[in-house]
Amino acid sequence: MTKSYLPKLLLIILTMYLIWMVMDSRTDLPERIATHFNFSGQPDGWQNQSTFILISCFLFAALAGMFLFIAWVITVSPPELLNMPNKKYWLSAERKPNTLNLLRTYILWFAVFVQAFLGYIMHSIIMFNSLSSQQTNLPITKPLIIFGTGTMIWLILMFRQFRNPEKSV
Repeated sequence: MTKSYLPKLLLIILTMYLIWMVMDSRTDLPERIATHFNFSGQPDGWQNQSTFILISCFLFAALAGMFLFIAWVITVSPPELLNMPNKKYWLSAERKPNTLNLLRTYILWFAVFVQAFLGYIMHSIIMFNSLSSQQTNLPITKPLIIFGTGTMIWLILMFRQFRNPEKSV
């Protein structure tokens, strides 16, 4: 049986680190911070420092909490409320505990991936706005491609895990 404690632990540690990173950046940031960038990487939206820090910390904590809540809800929800491929097979009495644990683990690993992506974006915003930075744009295309590719890989792995075993033999 797959254990979901590792992604859960990583999510909690990563969330605490990202909140610390944002809080620690206060002394390096100006009062007005560029927080939104167009596809060319040029800033086109700003916030004051305290709003940026508050929203960033809330975002990291709320996102982790939301994913942890979803991972818990999966284990207590009736099967009728779960939408997954080959549901009758995977949620049969003998497979249900392992299946729910696998779903929870997949969701928590995705949460770690999303949190790491947002952490990278937040770190880039902090670096762009730091008082010593000479950056004129924020490159976002490569991180978006990596995030999209990672999400597709995650989906493929999950759908392969829960394919119809009778047809795959």
